[in-house]
Amino acid sequence: AYLGDLTVSRGLQSPGAGAQLVLQFDEPGQGQRRLRPQLVAGFGAFQADDLFLPPVNGQQANRFVRTTFWYVNLNVLVRPLPRPVLLGAATLRPHVSIGAGLLNFTPRDAADVPLREQVGTRAQGETYSTGTLSLPLGLGAQLRWGDWGLSLDDLYVVTGSAYLDNIDQLGRSTGSDALHRVSFGVLLALGR
Repeated sequence: AYLGDLTVSRGLQSPGAGAQLVLQFDEPGQGQRRLRPQLVAGFGAFQADDLFLPPVNGQQANRFVRTTFWYVNLNVLVRPLPRPVLLGAATLRPHVSIGAGLLNFTPRDAADVPLREQVGTRAQGETYSTGTLSLPLGLGAQLRWGDWGLSLDDLYVVTGSAYLDNIDQLGRSTGSDALHRVSFGVLLALGR
């Protein structure tokens, strides 16, 4: 989901779908380590509109956006408990995570035309890059049975751009846009 100029009055809105691949660097026999590096790559999309977005100085920003994006992150997963919680044959490991990465995005209008090329949808002279830094912050847990398991994560992604929706100066909010990701995954041990 996304938080920006087209959702400022409603909060996080416009959920979309996506997928990601996470490589988590665990070492056999080192299950007690509390810090785990992760390499994350993924993609997603969201769609949002605000039919009541008012003009600013007679100029109207886009009132609809469909944005696709991809990202790569290096995360650190921090396990606050010194040991996993035993649940029968399974182990449960809650965690918090923080990362840094790159996010590339392409906002489009309802006709699927890139909004970046439509300079009339922004204030005069307002340009932007479709790449930005991102900072994912999250909470989650991993439930494991031997060499496989399940994971659930809830992440808030701070971005360095106000243009995920193509709107900045003609919008309702100040500051950068953000993303909210909830992910469910299957864990598989590789290289053992």
